Amino acid sequence: MASLNCGHDGDFWIAHALNCIPDEIWDEHGDRFAFVSTTDSDGRRLGRAFTAGKHIIVLADRVIPRGPVAEDHPGVRYLNFVVLHEVAHAVRDHRPPSEITPEANQAQEDEANALAFEWFNAYLATRTANGLALYTADELNEAQEHMRSRMIAASQAPW
Repeated sequence: MASLNCGHDGDFWIAHALNCIPDEIWDEHGDRFAFVSTTDSDGRRLGRAFTAGKHIIVLADRVIPRGPVAEDHPGVRYLNFVVLHEVAHAVRDHRPPSEITPEANQAQEDEANALAFEWFNAYLATRTANGLALYTADELNEAQEHMRSRMIAASQAPW
């Protein structure tokens, strides 16, 4: 089982996103994922037991949906995509951007996006009876633009 340390709402929705991972990927890698954010604190120390042998995935607080939202909420859908994108990097053993060329990094990003879309949409296809539409590149771009604007607004806020 993945290790989760992202606050109550974050842990709930990340666990939900992890349900979108295909069984064969989960069976091979599932116990090696650790997710962390500072949603419920100003800082976080990750102990050895939490990090031992794990792919540490750090999520921005702003991508964690809060409050009474449902599976079809744009923020939940974006978090699902972000989680799956980062899991794709881990299972493909992608290298950090600082260690490769910009072109190689873009190829990794494209692969992670493709896998995230594949996994998420395969999950959503099983949920269409509940009115859940497939996740599109347009929806991703809109969510990313929304998150960028939130980040800019937060950076301009006075202390």
